[in-house]
Amino acid sequence: MYRDEQEDEINRFFKAQERGFDETELEESQPVPYVDEKERMRRQIEHEEKVARCSVFSKKYMYMFLILIGNVAFSVITFVITALALANPGIRSGIAVLLIVIAVISFVTALLYGVILFSLGNFYDDFRKAGLLYIFYGACDAIASSTSGGLALLFQIISAVASVMYMLKFATAMSASFDNVASYMAISWESFRKVFIYLYAAIVICTVVSFFPVLGIFAAFFLLLLSLAAIGVSIWQIILVKRSSSVMKEHANSIFAG
Repeated sequence: MYRDEQEDEINRFFKAQERGFDETELEESQPVPYVDEKERMRRQIEHEEKVARCSVFSKKYMYMFLILIGNVAFSVITFVITALALANPGIRSGIAVLLIVIAVISFVTALLYGVILFSLGNFYDDFRKAGLLYIFYGACDAIASSTSGGLALLFQIISAVASVMYMLKFATAMSASFDNVASYMAISWESFRKVFIYLYAAIVICTVVSFFPVLGIFAAFFLLLLSLAAIGVSIWQIILVKRSSSVMKEHANSIFAG
């Protein structure tokens, strides 16, 4: 019996040399990989938080886009009403009341927009600052729209300064929100911010130069061109906000699927 066992061992040895290890034996011989359960849980939590964050950004960017579209509509209505008031002095009193109503509605939408931005401050502090600046801008703009004379001019200047400060903080926060998400969107917002700075720096320079004789004529012409460019930049901003919402939604869906 002992001799039979030796022969079996010898036969198994030569078979192993000729054919290699059996697949089942090879699998059993492989060491079980070590899994760090804490690390796995940490990555899972980070994954879920990223999905939730992108979903929140997507929804709130869409709300912001809709509010911006509404603001454009209110601006157009205000322009038309003001033009009618200038053409028909007899209806100015009735239009003045309508302008006040529109100014109140505009402030409410600005407040809502600012609150949305402020809520995003939980992710990036620049959103919180942008939200406060936008609410302040909306209040000043509403006062300027519903008053006249020197008071209206004063609040127009204040609202213009507040809007520039808001936009700088807003563009910075939007760019930061796409870190580790979509670098091309972060670059797009940074490019927007630079163009915005150059544009409004040129507007300030031309406004100052317009007070000088002779040069003022050229400055007024360039101010007209810059005003058209400012409209183009505003449209660009709205498009970027809409695109930002779509990209965040796509990214949330892709990492959720992954």
